[in-house]
Amino acid sequence: MMMPQILAALAMATACAASGPIVLIHDAGIDDYMCSVLLSSFPGRFIGEVIVNADSTVPESMIGASKLQKVLQAARGLSSVALSLSRTRMYNAFPWEYREDAHKFINLPELAGVESNVSWPFADGEAWLKNVLRTRTDITIVLVSASSPLTEILLTDPSLMGSISQILWMAGAMRVPGNLDPVQFPWNNTRAEWNVFTDPFSASSLLAAAASNPATQLIFFPLDISDQTPLNQQFYDLLQEAVVRSVPGTPQHLLHKVVLSAYELVRTQPYYRLWDTVAAGYLLWPELYGELVVESYNLSTTTANMGGFQPCGTPGREGCYNLSYFANFASDEARQQFIRNVAKS
Repeated sequence: MMMPQILAALAMATACAASGPIVLIHDAGIDDYMCSVLLSSFPGRFIGEVIVNADSTVPESMIGASKLQKVLQAARGLSSVALSLSRTRMYNAFPWEYREDAHKFINLPELAGVESNVSWPFADGEAWLKNVLRTRTDITIVLVSASSPLTEILLTDPSLMGSISQILWMAGAMRVPGNLDPVQFPWNNTRAEWNVFTDPFSASSLLAAAASNPATQLIFFPLDISDQTPLNQQFYDLLQEAVVRSVPGTPQHLLHKVVLSAYELVRTQPYYRLWDTVAAGYLLWPELYGELVVESYNLSTTTANMGGFQPCGTPGREGCYNLSYFANFASDEARQQFIRNVAKS
């Protein structure tokens, strides 16, 4: 097995050198939408979004993404980004009270004058993604939801994994507890994280596909690292400064106001973190991330810890996979710099 330092260097080199298309698969929470803002730094490469009906509701999720794309096109010259809806369904659905953010987002006053250009029936996410995988190469998948859309395609044509250079997945909890609410889920599942738990069978299939295609890097950004990014007062101060510095009436001013107001929607949620942007941000600031950890894990799909990763006592046995993930930023200063960078983006 390669030394972790070598693997980390290879991962950073891939992130820095990648020049192919970027596809975002998300489920339209506030931090999901902010991934679109970060990826707008790659005009021409950022080619599409596939929205999963998981931690949001339809049609609000699609309308919100469409409105944000229009703002980004005006403010940053983002070229037309394909927008489609996955037809997959979740095995363990998110509670309805978790899924309100997309509705709140589209009703922000700042977006009142921005028209959505999508309507029912929405473009088929799997059909669009399959076509991209058939016609493009060196693709980066930023995956910040369940893996269902991608796995659905790979199950029908495993060779399409060869079109993907890297999958950056915000998912899992390796050395830390999961994030299921013990009040809502009283059977004591302490290992599962939602992006895996919502479709653990799809996640298991993705692990198998990645193991069979070592040229494709599957890198996890689990709760170990993503929970280290609170929305602190400095974060909100920097968001406000960006609004103040921009010229009123300009597209840039509108974008900064939208971002500030979006994060204000979750300000009263003390547990909220920059979860998904930790995965997307790796493409912009890989130097801020620490050692790439490689360990052997089994993913539970049948026990009380469904959707949870369990360390393998015997690496290499059936059902065990060597998983690559970031557990920490390079330093505490790097962690704080990451939070500042997101606020300034």
